[in-house]
Amino acid sequence: MLRQIIKQNWLIFLLLTVAVVLVYANSLSNGFVSDDVMGILKNEKIGEFSWSLNLPQTWSWAATDHLFGKNPLPFRAENILFHLANAWLIFILLFLLTQKKTIALLTALIFAVHPLLVESVTWLSGGIYAKYTFFVLLALLFYVSAKLTELRRKKIVWLALSLLSFVLALTFSEKAIIFPGIIFIYEIAFGALKKSWLKLVPYFLISAGWFLINFFKLELRAASLQQDFYQNQSGAHPLFQIPVSISYYLQLIFWPDKLSLYQTEMFFSSTEYWLRFGITVLLLAIIIFTFIKILIKKASQLERQIFFWLSFFIITVLPTLLAFGLAWVVAERYAYLAGLGIMVSFVLLWHGLNEKFYETKKMYWLIGILIILALGARTITRNRDWKNQDTLWLATVKVAPSGHVIHNNLGDMYGRWQQYDKSIAEYKTAIVIQPNYADAMHNLANTYLEIGNVEQAIYWYAQAIKYGPHLWQSYQNLGAIYYQLGELEKAEELFARAVEINPNDENLKKNLEIIRIQKALKH
Repeated sequence: MLRQIIKQNWLIFLLLTVAVVLVYANSLSNGFVSDDVMGILKNEKIGEFSWSLNLPQTWSWAATDHLFGKNPLPFRAENILFHLANAWLIFILLFLLTQKKTIALLTALIFAVHPLLVESVTWLSGGIYAKYTFFVLLALLFYVSAKLTELRRKKIVWLALSLLSFVLALTFSEKAIIFPGIIFIYEIAFGALKKSWLKLVPYFLISAGWFLINFFKLELRAASLQQDFYQNQSGAHPLFQIPVSISYYLQLIFWPDKLSLYQTEMFFSSTEYWLRFGITVLLLAIIIFTFIKILIKKASQLERQIFFWLSFFIITVLPTLLAFGLAWVVAERYAYLAGLGIMVSFVLLWHGLNEKFYETKKMYWLIGILIILALGARTITRNRDWKNQDTLWLATVKVAPSGHVIHNNLGDMYGRWQQYDKSIAEYKTAIVIQPNYADAMHNLANTYLEIGNVEQAIYWYAQAIKYGPHLWQSYQNLGAIYYQLGELEKAEELFARAVEINPNDENLKKNLEIIRIQKALKH
């Protein structure tokens, strides 16, 4: 069956390939940016498969690094290939579910070129979302295939492949834990839950086991967000986060202009908030309404599809909606898989309206092509934002001017350009936005030291230590200043603290030993 679909529609797969290549070709020369630098470029262990066993989502990085070294092009090509494969799977899956080639093709094309998905394709570190999506879609495709075949032996094979794909999805991202929910709503919408519930049990058991294994990592995640990003964990509230997240993803899907690595502008008037709340309630009401019609067996095929795909959107974004304080309120990469539910729902509704009022494919494809061209053009321009570190942060600050991390990175950029006044201004802006931002204080001190303002450097290193006692670099640099000033007592104290925080650094230990020797000779 699957082989026949692929064989009969090879031109469509070629078209999807051309679409993906055209919109992502200009990203191939992009460099390492943001988390890519420490995660790949400066990661000495990335090629070790033993290291990737501790971080399962990196096993494909280990393979790519082993074959090609630390060249960004193969890593990005890997992401693009997974994205292309996802577009192919979407076409096959929708063709099976709807039996309408036009719906399957238009949805796959929109997915292939949509700019909201750039973060999960062009950004190397965001590629795990494209990868886990591939295995989730594959697991769903195998599950649907098992439902459609009459042969018992083939059913067992398809289900086994589905379970294997599900486990592989989990190795890339714990967010794949929602997959049992997807097949649960599939059975409600299209299957027979009473007859099939036993088949769902292994999926739920795997999800439960995976959750228990990773439960204790939640505390590490919270600590990382607080230490590395100075994110306030107590600020998240479900009545804010859920409607804002859902409505904002809808906004970015239908009008993807304000794209940003950090979506920081979560400030709304009372009217705007209640509008977003109302949109969320409306979406949930549609899901409930279609669910009721399915229960009373009065749902049309279109209503069943709408129920499934809108529920698909909610379920796949659920891990980030409920991870209060453990995830960003909105992040484009979170919508890579979830956005598919909205795209399919839009195409289904557009197809239904076209059949009812226009009864012609011309209007359907005219609007469809215009949408695809507009989305593709936006994707090409968005790829340019990810060209390098500098283009990324300059583009990001235009959309997210209140992001403290963004201004810190701009400070680093201006420092590399030797525009020290602008660098200092950006670091100070970051500190104003986030008053306990020790990283920006440390970087500001470095800049003052670079231009010879030792007094300000001492002050800001002290502030960095006050708010970020884990920053051994601040202890080291401040200790070096006091050493130069001949204040060996203070220098020894600071270097001793740096060694205590970072005991594996041999240079720190050597410098501390030198200070102690000179201190002994002085006395």
